[in-house]
Amino acid sequence: MEASIGPMAPITSTIILVPGWYVGANGTCDLVSRRRVEGALALLKAHPAAMVVFSGGPNPLSVGRGREVSEARAMFAYALSLGLDPHRAWLEERARNTAQNRRYSEALVRQRVSGPTQWYVISSDFQSKRHEALFDGSRYRRVPVATQARSLRDLPAAALWLAYATLMEWIKARRLQRWQGRPATVP
Repeated sequence: MEASIGPMAPITSTIILVPGWYVGANGTCDLVSRRRVEGALALLKAHPAAMVVFSGGPNPLSVGRGREVSEARAMFAYALSLGLDPHRAWLEERARNTAQNRRYSEALVRQRVSGPTQWYVISSDFQSKRHEALFDGSRYRRVPVATQARSLRDLPAAALWLAYATLMEWIKARRLQRWQGRPATVP
């Protein structure tokens, strides 16, 4: 289900796409999602007319309340807690993978923006290979954000997610390369 926060935005040519990541058991963003939201908010400051699209549906692999709350809504709530103006955000709450993040977000933006659009895609550092394949061309600029821990409190979660995510992204990138008919590269 798509949701839009606030009224229709003025026509803009800059969209910041924030693909979702797992929602924690308590229904809030995990470390990876928090870093993506923080990166998007920094980019919003540099582009005062830009809109941000938080993309991601409920994830069946999440646990507890994380299964009920969409990734987009969890990221939006975190962004609001950091001072985001709710009128600068749209939610796309159907996507279950990165390809759907792109497809559903583009459809949402086409309904609200006319004319050419420059996209910034906030990407975690470990997803660079997959995002290179899915968000190529002159319309997309990938903005990698580091997901390492910034404090000792975040360290166990960061180490676990980084190891897991690096392995999963390598597997997904290989599958995508095979699907596109390109030879798989070894990291």
